[in-house]
Amino acid sequence: MQILQRISDPEALSGEGDEDPDHEELDLEERLESLDIESADTDTLWEALSPSQKAAFTLAIKDPNNPLAQQLLHLLESDKAMGSQVEKPWWECTGQLETDLLSQSHSIPPYIQVPDSLMSAARHGWEEGVASLLYNVVCLCLSYTFCIRTLQISSFYAAESHDVETCRTLMSQASQFLTNRKSTTRLEDIDTAIAYVQSRLKEPVNKLLPDVSVLFRPELILDITSEQGDSSSAPAPNPCWRLLACLGDIASLYSTPSSSSSSPSKTPQSSPIDKATTHKLIFYAAHVMAAPTAQLRHISNKLAEISAKSSIEDESTNLDLEQRHPSVLAVDSSPDLRFSRGARE
Repeated sequence: MQILQRISDPEALSGEGDEDPDHEELDLEERLESLDIESADTDTLWEALSPSQKAAFTLAIKDPNNPLAQQLLHLLESDKAMGSQVEKPWWECTGQLETDLLSQSHSIPPYIQVPDSLMSAARHGWEEGVASLLYNVVCLCLSYTFCIRTLQISSFYAAESHDVETCRTLMSQASQFLTNRKSTTRLEDIDTAIAYVQSRLKEPVNKLLPDVSVLFRPELILDITSEQGDSSSAPAPNPCWRLLACLGDIASLYSTPSSSSSSPSKTPQSSPIDKATTHKLIFYAAHVMAAPTAQLRHISNKLAEISAKSSIEDESTNLDLEQRHPSVLAVDSSPDLRFSRGARE
């Protein structure tokens, strides 16, 4: 929006053209009022400009010393500086091996504690060939990473109270089977999981696939806790530790009551629906811990493959747009992943 305002600046137009600058600026504002700037495509934005504004914009792109070009560059640099201050997701702030992170365990959301009896049942289920629920977990991870990226927070566990409320709402919307006590939903594959989330969020989630691939990627963990002294506060080594931390972080939403449902002077207690949801997450955690490592790796690789294919298709689309309007796309060539904060605001 700031870039469009700069283009409509009378000084930026350098007096070229016969249009009245003040009238042009008001006219541009009126045309932009009917547009959704965040979602409008480049063709629509380009057509919103007057001939002289298009000429000024094209001149700025061709001449880096042009005052308007300098102003646009300053805006983009300021935007990048603000982006660098955004909190990174916890899985981007941690090292490659969990056992190297014992001193940084505070950055990893707490795991869900799975009872031994449930673990035994989960292992038996895999041995008996019980239908996999891992694609339900893919769906949960997509919903989870959408919340984290949208709100630009590191985790639910460390989020502010107003963000926690928003996360509860988004998780319930994107993964309805989690909070619906009567749900028997079982997703069959990755494509079904993606479609499930997209149909409820009403927007594509392909840019989240690399995150979910990382969460699913198992690692060979060597138990070195005996060499680290007292490590009771550190997560127990596990090849699927990222998934367990993810499920634990989701569980933190439902083990902490809403701000309107409890008094600060009282000990927090989960409501019945929170307990039911937490128990379901514990069940999923047991299923993940008992799953063959090869199965987790297969899903991780498949997610990465789908993501790569989607990126190629996006690049092809952008190339087509650039060939039609090179001056429009030249301004925004940053590959940075951004998500709207509209859900928070």
